[in-house]
Amino acid sequence: MSVTLRHMITNPLSPVSLLVALALCTASTVARAQTAVTPLPQTSAQLQGISPQRLQRMDDFMRNATGDDGYLGGVTLIARNGRIVDWRAHGFRDLARTQPMQGDSIFRIYSMTKTIASVAALVLVEEGKLALGDPVSKYLPEFSTSRVMTGGTAAAPRLRTAKRAITIQHLLTHTAGFPAGFAGDEGAAR
Repeated sequence: MSVTLRHMITNPLSPVSLLVALALCTASTVARAQTAVTPLPQTSAQLQGISPQRLQRMDDFMRNATGDDGYLGGVTLIARNGRIVDWRAHGFRDLARTQPMQGDSIFRIYSMTKTIASVAALVLVEEGKLALGDPVSKYLPEFSTSRVMTGGTAAAPRLRTAKRAITIQHLLTHTAGFPAGFAGDEGAAR
């Protein structure tokens, strides 16, 4: 576990010690059938200042996201001040969708840097040090002159100045316009 993540989980003196760990399974799921062992003490959400209504919204989202046409399954865990306030398993842990997900299911998780970076950014938002609407150029001036591809080829792209600034929210929601490495993205990557 990284020092930053350990600090976020175990430092009760930090103004924000809320960590949402959301992992959605993909096709390569490996699971254990044992009963979940609680890694931290549990308490009620209200005692830790967390809205039960907001937790219900997350639960509803996960139930819908892991429905028949959605992701295979996932596990959510919310901890504050070193105590678990919500820990739920959603969906299934096998491709046939016959074995329910367990709180301690083990599965391959890709792209965890996105999850950790997103949680870190949201902690900064909650602390008032960052705003979702902030332009990225406020923190990385090199982004103040962003250009977008309007046509051409990878070898000879047609570019124009971007109509609006890329924001922190764009980065967190993958809507900043950066290529994802798929076929056809070569021109955008220049």
